[in-house]
Amino acid sequence: QIVVSDQQQIDLNSQYLTMVGGFLSELSLSRSNELKALQEQMLKLEKRLGFLLRQIPGNFWVTDDKLRITMFAGDNLETLGIEADDIIGKTVYELYPSRGPNSLPITMQEKALQGQSVNFIMGHLGYNFECRIEPFRDELGNIIGTLGLAFDITERTKANLALTESEERFRDLFENAADIIFTLDLKGNIISVNRSGELLTGFTRDMLTGMPISELIAPWGKDKLKQAFTDLNETNFEIEIIDRCGKLKHLDVRTRLILKNGKPVEVQGNARDITVQKKAQMELKLSEERLAESEARLRALSEASFEG
Repeated sequence: QIVVSDQQQIDLNSQYLTMVGGFLSELSLSRSNELKALQEQMLKLEKRLGFLLRQIPGNFWVTDDKLRITMFAGDNLETLGIEADDIIGKTVYELYPSRGPNSLPITMQEKALQGQSVNFIMGHLGYNFECRIEPFRDELGNIIGTLGLAFDITERTKANLALTESEERFRDLFENAADIIFTLDLKGNIISVNRSGELLTGFTRDMLTGMPISELIAPWGKDKLKQAFTDLNETNFEIEIIDRCGKLKHLDVRTRLILKNGKPVEVQGNARDITVQKKAQMELKLSEERLAESEARLRALSEASFEG
């Protein structure tokens, strides 16, 4: 049996405590270094996330389950005169006080908080935004807030409006033109025709759509129409049609071939009713013929007369 003196026991205890203290110190330093490294990594990730969020061509925000803004970033905050720090901590109800509790942005935020993914377009401070809001869930799938993204579509909206106005002007010109404006497929079937085409032919637009143009042409004009379709680049010719009531009408027609990616796709044309002019020309020609006949008879009578 080994007998240990009190002094030896004290020395052993001291050595043990020193060893434990050193171990705890090393462990604490290791943990401290790990925590510091982790904090540095998180800081780098936050900076990277902030940088990425600032590059998003729109606005990004996060709310909690009370619809309180916890994060807000975007590339056009300065344009809108908004500071992110002034928004964080406020609820969406505070951001849109003049719109009321049933306004579009608030209603959509509430739907996202209830689990729906929503898309909508809204105007704010003279700008138009296309928005998408998603439920924000934790690792267990519980909804803890919302995630929102808004893209500035002001210029696109203006461009679409200008395009719509241009289309309306074209449609008004198309419908109210005095001439017939039409399009044909490459087989000669009518694709579209304006109101003047209905008035001139007596057929409704529905009846004309899909009808072969040859069904309107007078029998003696079939060869002329065929020749016109032989050279589709650009043609100008006169032709006669027979309307729904059987009346003969004269048209001055201009057509041109429409290409898409270098390939012909359809024929566009306009036709002017020249029936009145043709009738006047025919009457003038008939009058001239009658005048010539009258002059010939007068001349023959004068030459056959014994007295001057």
